[in-house]
Amino acid sequence: MNIIEEYFWNADMALQMNRLDESCQFICQAIEQLDQSHLTLEQLELVWSVIPIQNFVFHEKAKLIY
Repeated sequence: MNIIEEYFWNADMALQMNRLDESCQFICQAIEQLDQSHLTLEQLELVWSVIPIQNFVFHEKAKLIY
């Protein structure tokens, strides 16, 4: 397993444990390490699973603050 695969594996594990912030951090780290211009389909599916959830959580927290 290379470092990018490891980051995505960790992101997937964090998502399964409802640790969205941690999952996003692992995805960002993986993307920063990319030396290629593409992700696997499985990696893209994980990215698009986490981002909408994280965005929704952010907006819900913002509603509570204001």
